[in-house]
Amino acid sequence: FSRLGNLLERADQTSRILDVKYFMLLPSPEHVGTPYDDIQWAALLKSVSALEMYRRVRHSIQHSFVAEFLILNREFPRSIHSCLIRAEESLRWLLQGKTEGSDPYARISGLCRELSRTTIYEIIKKGLHEFLDGMQARIIEINRSIHDAFFANISASPKEEAAAASPTDA
Repeated sequence: FSRLGNLLERADQTSRILDVKYFMLLPSPEHVGTPYDDIQWAALLKSVSALEMYRRVRHSIQHSFVAEFLILNREFPRSIHSCLIRAEESLRWLLQGKTEGSDPYARISGLCRELSRTTIYEIIKKGLHEFLDGMQARIIEINRSIHDAFFANISASPKEEAAAASPTDA
């Protein structure tokens, strides 16, 4: 459960950092491709411990490549897609392979399939902010479904049950 929670939190935080930074760094036309633009995007990558790995994959920093790397890269451990793939594996393990009929598993595996089929150009065309906002909402729903599937039916402690059973003084 700890690993699952960590991975979902990491995916959520990466989406939030990228969303906020993209909005703040959205370059004005005169700054696109300038050293100033590169420094800002490099700082974003560094803030999520991604600069070195990004440099191994890409030699130039461009906002669409950075967004693609942080959203869709399956190998980089802090990318949204990578986190969700590993969270799906953790959930499969928790369910002991019995994933059929599991709402949390259906939600997370569906999201992973969608990310596998999409491109950064489709994301940007629809709007990066809208995509990331939707991603955050879906991660929240996954978290909620995990809670409902595993924790909602846990009975209260004996002390809480006793307190609920005894009448209160008026």
